[in-house]
Amino acid sequence: MKTLKTLIAAALIAHVGGAAAAQSAKIEVVSLKYHLRGGVMLIDELTLSSFNDRPVKDMVLRCTTSGRSRTDLTEITITLRDFIEPKGVQYFYNVTLGSVDPQSTSMECDVKAAKVL
Repeated sequence: MKTLKTLIAAALIAHVGGAAAAQSAKIEVVSLKYHLRGGVMLIDELTLSSFNDRPVKDMVLRCTTSGRSRTDLTEITITLRDFIEPKGVQYFYNVTLGSVDPQSTSMECDVKAAKVL
């Protein structure tokens, strides 16, 4: 299992109802432990921290794998259908990302978007 350094992502979030204004949601990937099994990337443990004054839900997680040469090999985007309370922390366990290039040796993830409630 490997642990990634802390990553902070700011994502533009569209208001419900199609309003033209957008908000910025700040969600930090605090820790990430993962492993590759038979060409499938599995997240054993993921911790997200929200710096928002309002709850957020449906976080869009983008993960990129790379090989020994640091060349990007596979990019996977999934939606975590859960919520994080204002200024809260949420833990995710045993998340399957799907098939990745078998030459992948490392992975980095960040939160690209989330819905502000």
